[in-house]
Parts: sequence; structure tokens; C-alpha cells
Amino acid sequence: MNITDKLYTEWAWRTESGVPDINNPKDKAILDKLIAELVEQTESPYSQLQVNISKIKDDPEAVEFLNRYVNSRRFRAPFDEYIAKQNINSNTLEDTNAPDAIFNILSKNGDLEKYMDNLDNLPSFSSLGSSGNLVSKLDSIVSVESANALIKLGGTEGGRGVGKAEVGIATLCKDVTMMEGEKGDLNWNGYLEVKGSRARLGKRDHVFTGGKKLLDLATANEIEDEKIKGSQLYNAPELLCSALLKKGVNKETIMAALKDDLKQVYSEQAVNTITNLDNLGIDIRVAYLTNYWYSEGVKHIIFVDTAFNFGNYLSFNYDQSVDYIKQNPTKFCSPIRYNQLGPQIFTNGIK
Repeated sequence: MNITDKLYTEWAWRTESGVPDINNPKDKAILDKLIAELVEQTESPYSQLQVNISKIKDDPEAVEFLNRYVNSRRFRAPFDEYIAKQNINSNTLEDTNAPDAIFNILSKNGDLEKYMDNLDNLPSFSSLGSSGNLVSKLDSIVSVESANALIKLGGTEGGRGVGKAEVGIATLCKDVTMMEGEKGDLNWNGYLEVKGSRARLGKRDHVFTGGKKLLDLATANEIEDEKIKGSQLYNAPELLCSALLKKGVNKETIMAALKDDLKQVYSEQAVNTITNLDNLGIDIRVAYLTNYWYSEGVKHIIFVDTAFNFGNYLSFNYDQSVDYIKQNPTKFCSPIRYNQLGPQIFTNGIK
């Protein structure tokens, strides 16, 4: 049945006689109404849009949203193409669509057009230097509002945590991409690790299946467990080593016992960075970093303050990280304890 036959059948069904007559005013009115209905059903989307716009003319918020949507929509295809090159896709975050989230952040804050026009001028990661503030360093590309929101964007991916600043750095640094399908956070000619405030370098809890030889040594030398500087002596390796030295136990014996204990948790390479009992508080912190660095295959690390001085960062290779710990041990993390061999880092932020 063609369209004409369908129209006639519907017209006939609506008339009283069932045999419509174009000269009958009632039948003619039914036909006119039927044609009007068909025209309304096939009305163009543009006409519908005009009608809908007229409905919100007194709603500034709705008008602003619609204008923003229309202005940003032309950038969606090239944005999706670029962001895919950064390995940011719908699987990057399990709890939200990362490309949509980034697009909406830039669009909402009026940064999308500027961002897309400056893709070739986005900063390289190395241009950020070893310290500074990500928000202020990126304010020539996006607004403070967008930079803050992008740095805060995080979640989970395939069961692993995607920390704050990972997606933001991959979005705003042209030579950094998300690490996809591999262990690690970001790819910057190798594994770029991102750690936010109060993060840990590896697992929190550890089990000493082989016992603690340093404690056995302390017991054999009749050193009682007591509270010193807010810590139980038997829980504080550097304090316990100091007590053993005062008892006259030779350094080699103490060092061997300490290393035997720590090798149950840290790699041998990490433990071998401990060389000085007089500098033990620093050396164990270096071992903590070293264990994580080489077991994870880190090439470079950026510590980002996501809680206190928001956006402040320290960007280091391994040697620079070690130098920082030696100069600022207490800023890096709290003292290493037997029950806390993986303490939080930068618990008071980055200043």
C-alpha cells in the first residue's frame, strides 16, 4: 500500500459514510485535519528546536546551557580524536566516562575552544620543572576552575585506583599519556608515577614470617621495651639500633640483624641502601622509596599536593627523590616503624 492509499484509507475510516467526498464540507474538514497531523509529525527537527527555544526564553540558566552546548558541540569530534591519542577513553575510569567528564569540565568553564586551538602549544611535562603549582603553571591554557577540576578527576580502572592528577596531567601535557593495559599511572617515555597527598609507596601492612632478629638481639642484651619519643622502642628500628650501640653491641652485628628483618619486606637492592646506623632514620626512608621505585619500574615520579596546598608538586627522578629525602626526611614521611613499613607520604602537604 503506497502513501496515497494509506492516506485515503485513514480518511475513509474517519468519515461517517466510509466513502469520503471531497465536495462534502465535513469530509473536506477531516482531510484537512489529517493532512495537518501528518505535516506536524514530519516537522523538521529545526522547527522543533525553534519551538523548544521559545519555551525556555525566560530561563537564563537553560539558555546559557543550550548556548554552551551548541558552541562546544563542533569541537566534540576533534576533541575525541585528540583525547584518544592520550589513551583516555571510556575505560579509563570505571565510575564515569573520562572523555565526557573532561569535555564537560572544559565546556562548562569556557575553556574548550582555547584548549582545542592550543593543542600544539600544550606544555611538555619537562617544562613543568622540578617544583611549582600545577594550577598556576597551566593557567595559560585553561582556567583555574578547569585546572582544579581536572586535577581532582580520578577513580578506578580495572580494579586499580586512578589517583588524582593522573587524568589531568595526561589531558594538559602533550607528551604524557595514560598507561593503558600495563602496570603504572602515566607514560612519559617510560613509567611516570603520580602520588597525591597521603599516598603510600606500596602496601600498608607487612608480615614478618621470619621473626625480628633485631628484637631478639635487644632481648639478649637485656634492653627493655619502653616508650621513647612517642614510639615503643621495640617498634622503632632506628631507636632500637641506637640503644644496642649504647649497650656496646658492634655495628656489624646490629646492621646484619636489621637488614635480615627488612629483607622480609624490602628488596635486597633497597636494603643495601642502608649504610649508616648514625643516619638510620634517613637511610630507611631511602630504602622505602628504593623498594617501591625499582619493584614498580618507575622512571620518574611527581608528588602532587591534593589536600593541603592544592596543586603544589615536586617532580623528581630517582636521584633527585633521594636527595630530597636526605634533606627533608620528616616532610617526606613519618619515621619507619616495624608496624608501619609503608607510611603515608607528605602527610602535611607540599610547601
